[in-house]
Amino acid sequence: MTKRTKIFLIVLALLVILAAASYYIVLRLFDIAPPPAPETSPGLGSLYGRVTAAGGGLLPGPEPIRGAQVSLEPGGFATRTDKEGAYFIGSIPPGTYTFTFSAPGYETQVISPVRALPGQPQLVEGSLFSIPRGPAAARLALTTAMGMGRAPEEHAYNSTVYIDAGKSENASREGFRWEIYGPKGELVEDPLNPGRPLAPVPSQMPGSSPYVFTFVPPAAGEYTVRLHLSNNLYPQEDTAAVAVRAVNVPPEAYPSVYPGPLPPSKEGRVFLSASRGLKVVEAGAQVYLRGFAVDKNYPSPELYNPGGAAPDIYGQNYDHFQRAFSWRWELFLIRDGGEEQDLSDRLRTPAGTPGTSGQHLSFTAAEPGAYRACLVVNDNDPYGALESKAASVEILVQPKTASIGESRCLQCHQSGGRSKTALPTPGSRLSMVKAAAPAARTAMAPAPHTPRRPPGRSDQPLTSLTTPVCAGVATGSTTTGRNRATATVTLSVIPRSPGRSC
Repeated sequence: MTKRTKIFLIVLALLVILAAASYYIVLRLFDIAPPPAPETSPGLGSLYGRVTAAGGGLLPGPEPIRGAQVSLEPGGFATRTDKEGAYFIGSIPPGTYTFTFSAPGYETQVISPVRALPGQPQLVEGSLFSIPRGPAAARLALTTAMGMGRAPEEHAYNSTVYIDAGKSENASREGFRWEIYGPKGELVEDPLNPGRPLAPVPSQMPGSSPYVFTFVPPAAGEYTVRLHLSNNLYPQEDTAAVAVRAVNVPPEAYPSVYPGPLPPSKEGRVFLSASRGLKVVEAGAQVYLRGFAVDKNYPSPELYNPGGAAPDIYGQNYDHFQRAFSWRWELFLIRDGGEEQDLSDRLRTPAGTPGTSGQHLSFTAAEPGAYRACLVVNDNDPYGALESKAASVEILVQPKTASIGESRCLQCHQSGGRSKTALPTPGSRLSMVKAAAPAARTAMAPAPHTPRRPPGRSDQPLTSLTTPVCAGVATGSTTTGRNRATATVTLSVIPRSPGRSC
């Protein structure tokens, strides 16, 4: 065996060991799903879940407690968990109960109230703290939602901050006491409960450790989160603190093209669209632009529209404005070679006046080419206004196709394809775009293409028309020979050879 072969085998063995270890870690990391819901008897309720040991993080995953006692009162229902920490209690009369989890070496956990619903299994999970063996030792650190990676140094105010106390020792579930101090050293009050201090709450992330807490900074500034930790056996408290820097972050801009009119309406009425709302249009078409912004400093999108119409039951306003932001648009026409021509003076407000600062603008695509509409959003934040990065949407404007009148279409149709004014063009093709009546569409689909027919036939389908000499759009009426149904048909004529025109 050569030296190179030995090295290869050693590397291969190390890779196999690394893969096996990674598989074990990932399996334990994501094994936080509850056991599958069992079947329950009609008219009766059931409760199921898993009991685990309270840990300090997601790795290596929650440790299941085997043989934990699970009891339900009133009624004296009881069971024990299996080797995976799972349990099931069935045939429970519907009602409200108190759940108790207990196991040797762990503190008892009581959950109340728990509702048992008829025919619906309910998930109730327990997480037990170990019995303290000495005075509590508090430790705090910032973390992420999943408990992995490095926490950011700055957080957007009005967004969730995750705090990890997992390295604390000898903690009890009821031994956490919190204080949050604001930028001026003041005790921060709960914005939703005036007069009460703001305190972190246990994370609601599924599978999260009971040592992970969250809080939302109500404004920009430096905050100090302080934990006073104790347990049931040793009353003395230990204190730890962590600093949180909450800042204003730039908004995000999302420009788009939509049908119009300006602005769109959400009232209970029907109105016609002013355009198709496509990014590919013909020259001369009106293009409607809509700006949209997202800001992490707003806890709810409803706050994007101060002074707007009251939100409905779905939390949406009756208009499409976001009055909290300022808007700045630019319009460019991309020439051959990549050169951009500034056409911002063509932008129009809903009132029809020139302007580049509205949320909803429009412009007329006067000439063919590629247009680029750029949008920058300003959040007007009281803690320091910031602008978004420029975002753009591109609109492709094609040359306007020539229109063929109905009289010319009928002339060729009635002459059996021998019209002198509409000679066949070699290499052209017909594309059916629209058929107004399903009966006519059904009749025309299987019909063979017959460019010549005996004169006098007035019910020949329009598909037998000889291709007109010029490219464009042809419209006309046809009557099927089977059920005499009349339909309006639009044909798009596209020449294969360049340069052919009317």
